[in-house]
Amino acid sequence: LNINISKGGRQDSDAASNYNSIGEIYRQKGDYVKAREYYDKALEALGKDPAGKALAKQAVCYNNIGIVYQEEKQYKEALDYYNKAFKIRKKYFPSDETSLGMSYNNIGNAYYLLRLYEDAIFYYQEALKIYKKTLPPQHPKFASTYNNIGAIYDDGGKFNEALVFYRDAYQIYCSIYPATHPNVIKIKENIQRIESKMKK
Repeated sequence: LNINISKGGRQDSDAASNYNSIGEIYRQKGDYVKAREYYDKALEALGKDPAGKALAKQAVCYNNIGIVYQEEKQYKEALDYYNKAFKIRKKYFPSDETSLGMSYNNIGNAYYLLRLYEDAIFYYQEALKIYKKTLPPQHPKFASTYNNIGAIYDDGGKFNEALVFYRDAYQIYCSIYPATHPNVIKIKENIQRIESKMKK
């Protein structure tokens, strides 16, 4: 893939969008070096926006770089970039709750992967507050967040708390997926495993 993009003046923002899209293609192909290269080009183009209208796109780029680092299992670096995206969204776009919810969730994921569980739960709970205002109650984002919180309590041996969140996630997954879906099967196994432990 070799694409040249013209830049200059008002075209910088459009060039940045194109660079970001190319970065996404490389990320999905697993070419993380190239993905970061194009995300960085996008950020460079956005830095030339004299009107400062590029902040939302900068947040997207930072978030995407965070995803790349997370997929590379470089969780501290992922957290750094998720926080960069979050700070922009929190300061300049507080009413864009969809993007804020994404940032809270991604930061929670990074803390979870770093095994910093209290921090992870805090950010997951903040994400849930936004989801409850912006999403239907059976949305899969609720299920994945409930599942993640359940897994934290599960890892910490807090089985009663884990069951509460696993069951909430299971109820949503069952409403949107068939019984043979991997998410349904996995969380059902987790519930049965904990229930078996608690009977002993």
